[in-house]
Amino acid sequence: YLSQEDYFGACPGGRFRHSSMRPTRENLERLLAMLKSDTEEGCILRSCNYFQFSSPNEEDLWNPTFNALLAWEGFFTITSATGKRRAVEPLPELQPFYGVVTWENFEASRHVRKTLARLRTSEQKYCLVSDADPKRSWNLLDSYHREKYGTNWLTERYFAMLSQASSNSRVNFRLHCIDLFEEASDGSGPTGKPLAGEIGFSIGRIYTSLSGWIAERCPARHGTAQLMLLGRWLQRQHCAFWSLGHCYSPSMDYKRMLGHRIYPRSDFLALLAQHRGPFMFESDSSAEAGAFLGVGCSVSAKQLLDQVSEKI
Repeated sequence: YLSQEDYFGACPGGRFRHSSMRPTRENLERLLAMLKSDTEEGCILRSCNYFQFSSPNEEDLWNPTFNALLAWEGFFTITSATGKRRAVEPLPELQPFYGVVTWENFEASRHVRKTLARLRTSEQKYCLVSDADPKRSWNLLDSYHREKYGTNWLTERYFAMLSQASSNSRVNFRLHCIDLFEEASDGSGPTGKPLAGEIGFSIGRIYTSLSGWIAERCPARHGTAQLMLLGRWLQRQHCAFWSLGHCYSPSMDYKRMLGHRIYPRSDFLALLAQHRGPFMFESDSSAEAGAFLGVGCSVSAKQLLDQVSEKI
């Protein structure tokens, strides 16, 4: 258990930004080296969790490849009105703690076992679909967050930036839009409108959830069903682990119910380095090997509920 106060209290320095820190790979490498150093400057930087780059050209901050590189290095980037005249900009965070789901812990979670048992006996049958209609997925997520919270940090510009990064087959970054549907009565695939879903990305064999949505609250708990079935699907596709980003309670207690464990920054970055692979692929065939959730792929909940779990 980690409270929100403990999470942000671990980085009292908050946001670091310097006008000379341009969004380049060289500056990023310099920043990461300084974070590891025993110097006074390194100590000050380690007290921060947000590291924001600067440029006289706003477009540089939204460079798709650079932001994919930030993700590859372990940054979880949101957006915030930190620019001139409150302009919305990317706000990269090197979190003090990360929520990580490994499959042994996922399958051992009492809440997971209980939910999967409920789904096996439910009259309503489901399926998951990957990237069937990304624009629709974003529209549904945007509408949900604006109605519930009045804002959506995963803006249309941010989504377009990640989509562009994902379209480069040589870059080790893939955007994913996962939707839960009711399954057709003949088991032929999805039918009707999406019931719940999320947007995330993969780096190598690692999947990270960014933000999710549900069409409506109901006793069937579609949001919970989507998460549990996604956990099984990621296992089926031999994903190394599932990163859930922020991990404090009680506002994000649902992540604890998935069996997540809290990893300090250094431990998470070490785990990430083990499984992420290179940032740039040498060939398109190498890139294909990293795309473990294909565009338009779907899987029946029955297949996921019947599968035998493997410890990874």
